[in-house]
Amino acid sequence: MHIGIMLPSRETAMTGHHDAAALISFAQAAEQAGFDSVWAGDSLARTRVEPLSLLSAVAAVTSRVRLGTAALIAPLRHPRLLAYQAASLDQLSAGRLVLGLGSGAPGPTSESEFAAVDIPFAKRATRLDDAVDILRRTWQTEGPLPPVQPGGPALWLASGDSPRVIARVADHYDGWLPYLPDVDAYARALGNRSSAGRIGPSPRVSTRRWSSTRTRIAPSGLSTAMRSLTIASRWTL
Repeated sequence: MHIGIMLPSRETAMTGHHDAAALISFAQAAEQAGFDSVWAGDSLARTRVEPLSLLSAVAAVTSRVRLGTAALIAPLRHPRLLAYQAASLDQLSAGRLVLGLGSGAPGPTSESEFAAVDIPFAKRATRLDDAVDILRRTWQTEGPLPPVQPGGPALWLASGDSPRVIARVADHYDGWLPYLPDVDAYARALGNRSSAGRIGPSPRVSTRRWSSTRTRIAPSGLSTAMRSLTIASRWTL
């Protein structure tokens, strides 16, 4: 089992105190404390540091932890530009990037993000799957810069646990980044995957447990919000 931690970029925005440099120190402290990965969220509606920019800065001051997005709203970005940005980050991090990709949750907040960049909200899940195909093709044959990892960074689907989602993970993605409420929900989802009869390499699974407990890994000077950690654990199915 590997333990990761979410960089609290959203929490700092909620306090009204924006300190990007402190997020970098937070990531360094996480690596020194033995965490296996650090993750960054994404939003155009909520003020927070853009995740690929943040992880690029983290890559420069760390050497071991995996760097992940949890989750990047890929349909808001042109897939070829995203492929270029991700390949650049994979180069800067010496092959440590994992891309957790989402299409935006239903609701007015997500709709406002798509409206802000004049992208239709409908059929965003289909556009996400299409973008995944373009990302892989660009990295393998067409891109201006090859990623370090053969075939490109792993692509995880951030979504729920419906049979359709599980089928998409099995058919299109390297991993699953769900937001499920309890262990039983994971068991049901794994059953859906088995009943779907999918074969081939098992995708990676990430679970997320929210913690409001203060932790000693946070360097001095971080706000109380930064001391509230998002813990992620992942393992092979």
